[in-house]
Amino acid sequence: MTYIFYAVICLLLLTFLKQAFEKLHPIVSIIVVFIIFQFILMDQIIPLFRRLQFLFGQVPFANLLLASVVIIIVSEFVEHLLEEHDYETIAYLVKLSANVLLVSFWLKEAMPFVSKLQTLMEAFEMLR
Repeated sequence: MTYIFYAVICLLLLTFLKQAFEKLHPIVSIIVVFIIFQFILMDQIIPLFRRLQFLFGQVPFANLLLASVVIIIVSEFVEHLLEEHDYETIAYLVKLSANVLLVSFWLKEAMPFVSKLQTLMEAFEMLR
């Protein structure tokens, strides 16, 4: 609820700034959005994921799934902000970077399973 109040105050200030100093508005609005996002991330999202990590910590790949969700949330936020300010190419690069990061995380964990699968496939090839 506090963040809704902060957002309304920021909206009022940004509206005033847009009317008074139109050229400064995009820069200040980006700064304000990142500050609010940082507060939400640190006070709500990360504690939620820590609780989920505590609850599901023993589940296989739970930590990797939770880290993937955080990466997706942050990348979606940055991507949306860039697209809103007409930087679609940079937004695409952010999305591509996040996807590559996720694949590299999962690839490290999946390598033992891939090697077992490869061994099984080789065994089935011998049976033919």
